[in-house]
Amino acid sequence: ILPDYYDIILLPISLSTIKESITKGLYTSLYHCYTDLLIMCINAKTYNEPHTEIYDMSVEILNAIKKHMTSTKMADKSLRTAVNSQYEFIDYVPDQKRINFNDDMFVDFWNMFCQAVCRCNKSGRPITSAFLRLPDIEVLPLYYKEVKNPISLCGIRSKIIDCKYEDIMDLTEDITIMCNNAIQFNTKSSVISKDAVNLKDFVNSLAQAYIKEEKDLTVPEMKPTGSATKVGEK
Repeated sequence: ILPDYYDIILLPISLSTIKESITKGLYTSLYHCYTDLLIMCINAKTYNEPHTEIYDMSVEILNAIKKHMTSTKMADKSLRTAVNSQYEFIDYVPDQKRINFNDDMFVDFWNMFCQAVCRCNKSGRPITSAFLRLPDIEVLPLYYKEVKNPISLCGIRSKIIDCKYEDIMDLTEDITIMCNNAIQFNTKSSVISKDAVNLKDFVNSLAQAYIKEEKDLTVPEMKPTGSATKVGEK
């Protein structure tokens, strides 16, 4: 029905998949479920044009999720804030710079970026909150003395929107640099350092999967048919 959907959406998630995960007890945290719902709605907004029925429905679902996160008594405030920040961060694309989502390269970049921002650990805790923006230089001046190439997810998002990346590996390199900065500056046993390792490994695995898929889709070069004339033959 939608032959290009799986080419555009790298991490497809449906309500039936989420329902099955709930039934089988696969979610270790309420926030892990929230994140899957978030990705599902972002997928819908990525694939469908604004103001279409499915696009508008995804917006309504997102609003319902945010409302539920705010009202539920089970929700830990810090985790609730983290998940909400994920949505607000991904959903922001300046209207004057909005790029046509029919652009295959942009869609590839945006899909990887959204998956990175939505990354959770095994317990369902969002791990990217510390990477959304760079530290305040007045609060943490030492960071800018030790880290020679500071970059955040906010800066990476801007580079995607401004079409600064030539391929997936360029994007992967920036995210890897960002994670390595965190690993360098923080102690090995710190939560931020462990989150950075998790995120770096995850993004590199996405990049490798993308490269493999591109190779599989590459049409093999056609070899000439018939026998070629050898040197010296008449």
